[in-house]
Amino acid sequence: MVIIAVVHLVGFGVASLDAIPEWLGGVLWFKGLTPIPEVEGLFWASVGSFAVPVLILGLLVGWLAKQGIPVPGFVPWILGAWVLVCSLLMEPSGFPLGLIPVAMLFGRTSGQPSRSS
Repeated sequence: MVIIAVVHLVGFGVASLDAIPEWLGGVLWFKGLTPIPEVEGLFWASVGSFAVPVLILGLLVGWLAKQGIPVPGFVPWILGAWVLVCSLLMEPSGFPLGLIPVAMLFGRTSGQPSRSS
């Protein structure tokens, strides 16, 4: 999850550098239900995306593993459902890559004892 989030943020962040002045100028403010212009789309694909919360979740899961604390069983189910829905709604995309950490999480949930390092 951490790798996917960092690659997403860096990749789209670099692609969005030219749009930052417009973001700071208020272009992202709500204007009603209208199609999203490219500059706003770049915001939602970079810093406004779910990459930041996914990065935090990945770091938290890694920290839990180092502490020997199992991940709650609901985490892979909810994350997996989100990844599957997004994968079905948007192709091609990187969403199917989210199934890899989801599968790994199913092996490390609260029903399983964790190995101490």
